[in-house]
Amino acid sequence: MNEIEKVLITKSSMDAIGDAIRDRNGLLTTYLPSEMPTAIESIPNNYTLADEGKVVKNGALVAQTARATELTANGIYDTTENNSVTVNVSGGGSAVVQPLNVTQNGTYNPPSGVDGFSPVTVSVSGGSSLVEIMHQGQVSDTSHYMTAYFDAGVNLSDYELIFVDLYKNGALIGSNIASPQSLPATFYITGDLSYTMKLSSDSIACTHYSGSYYNLYVNVYGFNR
Repeated sequence: MNEIEKVLITKSSMDAIGDAIRDRNGLLTTYLPSEMPTAIESIPNNYTLADEGKVVKNGALVAQTARATELTANGIYDTTENNSVTVNVSGGGSAVVQPLNVTQNGTYNPPSGVDGFSPVTVSVSGGSSLVEIMHQGQVSDTSHYMTAYFDAGVNLSDYELIFVDLYKNGALIGSNIASPQSLPATFYITGDLSYTMKLSSDSIACTHYSGSYYNLYVNVYGFNR
């Protein structure tokens, strides 16, 4: 048979425990020491799921205030009815974007530690191009008027500008530029104004009123930006 351990407790302590029970359950019941555990377990829980997240203020439950959705300046922002947080926004001003020298196509990422910027993909157009249309096209000698014809399939309207170089005996006499949008176009060869060139959609002709026509040829290039 187990012996019951006996302890000594003052009357004032017992009265205080009884008063605490009655304060919680709102009853006027008096309790024997053996009845107090059951009375404490019977104290009702007045909280519900709706009280989730609430805080106690002045002895009552109150809902927390919403946190600011976007913090753009330093200051104190309330997170609850009785608690606040101080925010120190880094930088305190507008972001500074450094210039970037782009020399080739690719994806460029912001520097490490920079927030709020996405990678930028650069696709630079092919740039300027010079296409050879006619190389050493021999001009036929027909008494002051000579013509060289372009190969089949050449379309001068595919280009923005046409460059013409005129050679005699293997040496460059001069050059000029014509626009495919204004064909046929007639122009002088710079370097020797006695040569007149006429550019058509299918040929280029040379007119000269003095000197020899032998060993004349033209190089023609198309240019696109």
